[in-house]
Amino acid sequence: RIKPLHLRRGFINLTPAHWPFFSINSRTETRPVTIYYDGVYDKDSAVWRMLPNDMARIVLSPAVHHWLEDNYHEDDEIHVTVTRLENEEIQVTLRAAN
Repeated sequence: RIKPLHLRRGFINLTPAHWPFFSINSRTETRPVTIYYDGVYDKDSAVWRMLPNDMARIVLSPAVHHWLEDNYHEDDEIHVTVTRLENEEIQVTLRAAN
């Protein structure tokens, strides 16, 4: 469940256990990700490593942020699926939890 404050600010917090999946090496701090939503591939988002606990944070592009605000409310559940593609690209899929 995405917290309303996080949605308003344009990010999705994951856990420290998720960060190693995104990390290219031990010094990686940020990484671009592609977000797929509603038939659109958005390449303007990123994942950040938040210190001191290495929490992963998906920082949404303005387009994805506006789409989430327009289509979901604070009581809605959203599934976040993260996949590593063959070319090492990370794809994050957002969809309703129906």
